[in-house]
Amino acid sequence: MSIPPKIPPRAPAMVEQVKAAEAVLAALAAETPRLALAKAELQPGAHKAYTEHEAKVAAARLDLDAKIGAAEAAAELDRQAAIDRRLMIRNADPDDLLEGISALDCCEGCSESECLLLGGLPRCGHPNKGNLPPELMNDQTIRRLRTIAIAEIKALERDDDEEDDEEEAA
Repeated sequence: MSIPPKIPPRAPAMVEQVKAAEAVLAALAAETPRLALAKAELQPGAHKAYTEHEAKVAAARLDLDAKIGAAEAAAELDRQAAIDRRLMIRNADPDDLLEGISALDCCEGCSESECLLLGGLPRCGHPNKGNLPPELMNDQTIRRLRTIAIAEIKALERDDDEEDDEEEAA
C-alpha cells in the first residue's frame, strides 16, 4: 500500500467565500442610508425599494452566517484530516514511506508541507539534509523511521559503489 496523496484543505476556499459574502453585505450596507433617506422623504417608490433592500440585507446576513459556520466546519474537518493523515503516515509500512529516498533526494511522498520521515510534519527530516530537531528526539516512531532511512541510504550507496567497481573491472 502506498501513501495516498494529501487532500487539499477545505477551509481556505470557505474563507474566501466568507470574504465575498462580507463584501456583498458591506456594499448593501453602503446603500442603506440613501434608501432610508428616500423613504423618509416619502419619495415615490422609496418604501418598496427600501423594503426590498432590507430583504436583500437580511438574506446577505443569513448567507454570511451560513458561510462563517461552513468555514468553521471546514477548518475542523481540515484539522481532523491532518491528524488522521499523520496517524496513517506514522502507522504505514516504512517501505511505503521510503519509496524514492536517496542520499540527496527525499521520499517520493514528501513535500515542503509534509515529510513522511517525520510522520507528516511540515519540515524536512531527511537524514542528510539536517539533524532531527530536539523536540522530536524522543519520538520513537520518528527515530525508528530515520534509522531505517539511514540504513536504506547506506544500502543504496553500497549498491552504487559495487556497480562502480563492476564497471571499472569490465
